Amino acid sequence: MKKLTRSRIGPQRQQGAALVVGLILLLILTVFAVSGMSTATLELVLAGNTQFTENAFQASESAIEAEFVLGQATPVLPRLNNYAFDNGIVATTDVTYRANTFAEGYSFSEYSADHYVITARGQSGKNATNVNQQGFFIVVPGVGTN
Repeated sequence: MKKLTRSRIGPQRQQGAALVVGLILLLILTVFAVSGMSTATLELVLAGNTQFTENAFQASESAIEAEFVLGQATPVLPRLNNYAFDNGIVATTDVTYRANTFAEGYSFSEYSADHYVITARGQSGKNATNVNQQGFFIVVPGVGTN
């Protein structure tokens, strides 16, 4: 009688190669995931810093607008003001008299212009600061040069 032997059809024994390949793929996916998370975290920090800088800019612009409402300062002594906004955002202003000159564009020589400069410093979280300057003049009666 003939003895039946089993013959194997299909792949030979792989000796654990699938396990090694699977672990390498998992390692690569883990590196990509960690890299993606650190990139996302960095982008959140950058977006936060941009927002703090924008808040400081808006604070200095708002302080300049408030100074326009107050108008002129004295020519001898500059005007200093502090402004506080929500969330710890602050601004300081310094309105300084610069000069008195003939008011250009006016036909009457008895008017002159007092020139002022507003320097506003806005500050928000994470020490984000912004400095803006705005000049303006006020037409006043006086003797200007023609």
